[in-house]
Amino acid sequence: MLLLTVMTASAQTVKDEDALHVDFDGWFSTLVNNRKLYNRYNDSIFLIHDHDRWVEFFHTRAALNHDIYQSNKLCLDSLRQVITLPQAKNDARLYSEFIKSFFSKYINQNRSDPFLMLELCDLIDTLQVNRPDSLRFTNYLNTWRGSAYYHIWNMTHDDELLQKSYACYQRCVTDDAKRYPAYQSNYLNAMLQLCAYVWAQKKVETVDDLRGRIKLARRYVAKHGDELSRKGYRMTELKRRLNNADESMVRNIFLVDRTTIKKKSIDKLMYNLVQRNLRKPSLDNSSYLRTLIMQTNLKQITAKEALNRYRPRYRASMESLRNRRLDPQEFSLHLMPYYSLFYLNDLADIPYSAKRRNVLRMCRDIEMAFRHRSDRQSVTTFVNNLNVFVTYDRILSYLKPRERLAFLNKLSVSTHVTTYAHSVHVSEIVMVLMESLVDNHPQLLVGYLGCKTEGSVKHHKRRFVEFVREAALYHDLGKNTIIPVVDNDYRPLTDQEFKIVKRHPEMGLKYLALDPKLAKYHDTTLGHHKWYNGKGGYPADFDNTRSPYRIMIDIITLSDCMQAATERVGRNYKDGKTFDAVMGEMRRDAGTRYNPDLVSHIDAHPGLAQKLNHLLDEGWMDIYYNIYSQYFVNQR
Repeated sequence: MLLLTVMTASAQTVKDEDALHVDFDGWFSTLVNNRKLYNRYNDSIFLIHDHDRWVEFFHTRAALNHDIYQSNKLCLDSLRQVITLPQAKNDARLYSEFIKSFFSKYINQNRSDPFLMLELCDLIDTLQVNRPDSLRFTNYLNTWRGSAYYHIWNMTHDDELLQKSYACYQRCVTDDAKRYPAYQSNYLNAMLQLCAYVWAQKKVETVDDLRGRIKLARRYVAKHGDELSRKGYRMTELKRRLNNADESMVRNIFLVDRTTIKKKSIDKLMYNLVQRNLRKPSLDNSSYLRTLIMQTNLKQITAKEALNRYRPRYRASMESLRNRRLDPQEFSLHLMPYYSLFYLNDLADIPYSAKRRNVLRMCRDIEMAFRHRSDRQSVTTFVNNLNVFVTYDRILSYLKPRERLAFLNKLSVSTHVTTYAHSVHVSEIVMVLMESLVDNHPQLLVGYLGCKTEGSVKHHKRRFVEFVREAALYHDLGKNTIIPVVDNDYRPLTDQEFKIVKRHPEMGLKYLALDPKLAKYHDTTLGHHKWYNGKGGYPADFDNTRSPYRIMIDIITLSDCMQAATERVGRNYKDGKTFDAVMGEMRRDAGTRYNPDLVSHIDAHPGLAQKLNHLLDEGWMDIYYNIYSQYFVNQR
């Protein structure tokens, strides 16, 4: 059941500002419980195999997700409204209640998402502006912001965000941080994050800086670890990271960029690590595999031998996936060995055909792991894994171009079926529209795809239909980079999310590069959010009016907008409009946002309008189920 008590609390806030009747517990609990419910709906898509039951469930899911969105919107509007009231800054009771509810009902439930966390941190900053240092939650804010920026960077790979994350964590380990509450716990958490290899790998800091901090952290844990454990601080993860720090640096920094350390030094380090690990009674999969890689680089064993030694563990790991879903940490740990396995496979002295078979099998197993991932909003590492896997040269070298795209599509469907289904739906729309254009107004297509006459356009009808079909399938490829913030939002997007969403056309270009034959879809991918007259939309630096594929862009744009406006499944922020309502808007904006010839063409052909209406009104359900059947039911 959705928690809609916020409606009353919000109304009271507006009606009686002096009393400040608020329900922080209710608002934060609503956000958490709605997220759990939303996750359950998403995970349940893959549990129902009967067609009729699945269709009924999907109808129900679409309506309930819309209710979740509206409920969360009301909560967030209420929070913002209360915090921004003038008297809120000086209300000690309000500040205390907000912090108490925020911790107990939101943070401790581990259901926060990075974008919303940044906004909530800003609200806390607003509330604590007049508080003394002893009551300011500055250390927590730096920790939360550091985590949020890092997870957003996982999607966008915007180095500015990674630097912001680093700066936030750094502030937690300074002497200045000691004047704020919870210094010890946030210091430990910041050290845990700052001892990761990513900062040196991405040149945010030097390798020497990272190694120095790891030494400092080890001394700190050796001196205070037992005492901190007795006080209840969780030291296990920090100790594990420090224990694995050297071998992690070897695998992810030194063996990736051998200019970072002299060969003699790295060989000595690897030798000592191998000897240490071989003396241990047991190693987890990642550490065991890193040991095999170090032995391979030291020429103690061959890459082929390393692969054979790991094979029993690999089989056991895949067997463990049966009948269970992986939480974010389990999912990341499960995927971690694959990077090393692809590395060893590439080095192994085995035939190319054997390497290719290994890659194909591991890609299938990665797809299975993605299908077993439990949906969460709090982490984005799965997006980073997806992007790395589909662009990793040690994978791509053994896949044919179409296999690369198939791999991307399967991971995409597993993580965000609505975006893939949207593209398939748009492809159905553009094919119907293009067939009608070729049959009835071929003059609009003269000069495109090598056709210089109307007769040539009609003769090559299949060429035109196939072009727009594929252009539609690939137009939203860039959304694979930003899965947690597109279409399936369970709450209103933040300003930062909107900025990221607007980058998805240009983000899609790296996926087109997976197959050289897709270069012809560059303009339709980049320009499908541009206005017909070129004066609106995004990206701003792309001029669709000068593109040699201009009418193709116009067809994709119109069909994309038509599908999005009428959709009742993946866009929880609105109710789907009718076809007639959408056509009214397109007539109004013909010549500015939409190609007027295309709008007039639909109006002039009632049969075409009827086909489009049916496709938009009823066709989406069959499209979704066909995708579901193709990727899940038939691969159980």
